[in-house]
Amino acid sequence: MILEDKTQVAELINRCLKLKDKIKPKNLEIYNSSFIDQKFSNQECDIVYKKKGQQVFFLIEHQSKIDYSMPKRILKYQIAIMEMAMKNKKIIKKNEKLPLVIPIVIYTGTGKWNVAKYIKDCQEQLEGLDNMDLGSYVILDSNEYTKQELLQDKLFILKMMALEKTKNPDELYDNLEEITQKKIEKINRDILIRVIKYIYSETLGEGKTKNIISRLERVGDKEMIIEVIKKDREQQWLRGRQEGERIGERRGEKLGITKAITQIVKEMLQKQMKDEDIIDITKIEEKELEKLKMA
Repeated sequence: MILEDKTQVAELINRCLKLKDKIKPKNLEIYNSSFIDQKFSNQECDIVYKKKGQQVFFLIEHQSKIDYSMPKRILKYQIAIMEMAMKNKKIIKKNEKLPLVIPIVIYTGTGKWNVAKYIKDCQEQLEGLDNMDLGSYVILDSNEYTKQELLQDKLFILKMMALEKTKNPDELYDNLEEITQKKIEKINRDILIRVIKYIYSETLGEGKTKNIISRLERVGDKEMIIEVIKKDREQQWLRGRQEGERIGERRGEKLGITKAITQIVKEMLQKQMKDEDIIDITKIEEKELEKLKMA
């Protein structure tokens, strides 16, 4: 009954917020909290007042017991009041202000109130990061980078942001060419192939789409081949060392190319890879390569 008296409420608000007499009884109106009652069932807030002419709300909550979940509860009430005040608006204009909800808790329990007043005081913290106020956020804005910075950054998502900013098919193709010229991790390469196939293929056209995807797939084959050769050369070195222990290291160092590498070279030739690339990757001698080409 007391909280339904605007004069009492105005004095309460001014006292708690140290506003002197800035809030006048005539400027307050009881806000319809039926939505909040339905949403939170038995945990509904006691009463909500609105300042006339402004989207400023005063949430007054009465507690007879200590409740350590109060910061979370207050947050739920604030969001609910904001949503109701804006009628679930999905689009907010640039200069449009969000409602302000000011909570006041009246406590009449026996023990001293010792609950955190700010939700950040009872949240987990991330080492090395300053406390973030609720509702604040970190922004990664592509407009703070040049196109080249986006394309050349090692963070793959920045490369994708560069694609998102492309204005025409030619620019898109050029950006994709630049991205595919450098090594891409397999998981990111697979993502990029799917993005090209299902998002950019219509923009690029069939020919350019096939060209870029085949280049990405060839890079994958090359990486796989290098890994196989690396393992095979490790085994070859081990066999050479073992052989060298019996008949001298020089014999081990001069072991010929293995069957595995021979097979890999044949597969590379079938894929029509350049001779210099095959020699660079496999370390095979040119005369050995010519023999395999003639086989």
